[in-house]
Amino acid sequence: MVKIPSAKITDLDLLRCVAIEKNEILISTGMSTEEEIVLAIETIYKTRKRNNIPLELVVMGCNSSYPTDDQEVNLLSLLTLKHLSEMLKIPFSLGFSSHSPSPYPAIYSTFFDVRYIEVHYTLDRTLPGTDQAASLESHGLELLARESKRIPKLLGDGTLQVFESEKGPRAKLRG
Repeated sequence: MVKIPSAKITDLDLLRCVAIEKNEILISTGMSTEEEIVLAIETIYKTRKRNNIPLELVVMGCNSSYPTDDQEVNLLSLLTLKHLSEMLKIPFSLGFSSHSPSPYPAIYSTFFDVRYIEVHYTLDRTLPGTDQAASLESHGLELLARESKRIPKLLGDGTLQVFESEKGPRAKLRG
């Protein structure tokens, strides 16, 4: 697996080389227009197809500011990326690369059917360095892991039904 960082998504020569050499490719979309993202996806897809290599691509929704302000996280862009897959007829998995100091944007991204989540981790946000303020500490990482696993259970299947646990109270309250 190789990850193409947001800074290199427009380097088409790099994308072609990686598309030939690696089986699984993740691309981050921070700092990119829709046109740049489409060109990157098509470049990887066409290179792999030309070389008769199956495509395993993950497109990561991302904002490249460290830390990312809440109003710029833009989780709805994950729907736009999903739509691009359908529009281009190029299958890829969705991912989310969070640069928020909070674990919640990454947790909420799971509502958009992301298969991959990337966060930065630090032992201490007060340490020097550009990534520290945009990183999760241990408690944030633990919260992310725990709550992300709960989301599919909490979403359920959408069926309107009387659950087994409701039957007793239902009989008691409704007679």
